[in-house]
Amino acid sequence: MLGYFQIEHTGYIKGVPVCADYCDAWFQACKDDLTCVENWLWDFNFENGSSNKCPVGSQCVTFALMYGSGEGLCNKMWGDVYYYETDKTNCIVMTFNPKDGNPNFGLLLTSRCVHLTAFTQLLLAILYLAAFCWLF
Repeated sequence: MLGYFQIEHTGYIKGVPVCADYCDAWFQACKDDLTCVENWLWDFNFENGSSNKCPVGSQCVTFALMYGSGEGLCNKMWGDVYYYETDKTNCIVMTFNPKDGNPNFGLLLTSRCVHLTAFTQLLLAILYLAAFCWLF
């Protein structure tokens, strides 16, 4: 079973299922872009709080070469934060019109694989309230 909120890393989420079609479209849109690291959270050089820099000796390659597919991109680019999910009833929709409602709301409350801590539930409630207020 998955738990999004990870105590050992404050504010860190883990194992969020992202819809496969989103990952595939993301990969197609960026397959010719360049990157020098596989994991954008941990592999860049962040010396003295600087912006992300390629590690010494790394080589820039295309997303196509680094990740190979939408599945590779979603499973590797952000470490274990996201994963590629083919079950459309059990994945996060990353882009949507908030005026039409958040399609993720039901998933977050009823998903068979998501166990949210009380802190995360509170955080989600605040985010939904803020989105609701923004609409009106």
